[in-house]
Amino acid sequence: IASGLLSNLPLGLMPGVGPNVFLAFSLVAKGVVDTDQALAISGACGLSLLVLSLTPVLKVVLGLVPLCIKYGLIMGTGLLSALIGLKNIGVVVPDTGPSHDIVALGD
Repeated sequence: IASGLLSNLPLGLMPGVGPNVFLAFSLVAKGVVDTDQALAISGACGLSLLVLSLTPVLKVVLGLVPLCIKYGLIMGTGLLSALIGLKNIGVVVPDTGPSHDIVALGD
């Protein structure tokens, strides 16, 4: 909330979305880790991003990543969030047909 109010830049929150979605829908949902461990992992990830953002290391690391990869990560995170939302409302369902696709359109 503070990032949105103070900087008027919601993209500043995007680096924290990807790991949290991965934790929730891949590790916690499948029972690999419990919620306490997932919160600890998420907190450690946020703390490491905070430390990186306060040091000049972040500019060096971001300078090494090509622009197309940066755009791809942003688009991939958005598409994954959209897929999860569409699955939750029933637009996208698991495919049970003979084609064995990952997803299909809902009823």
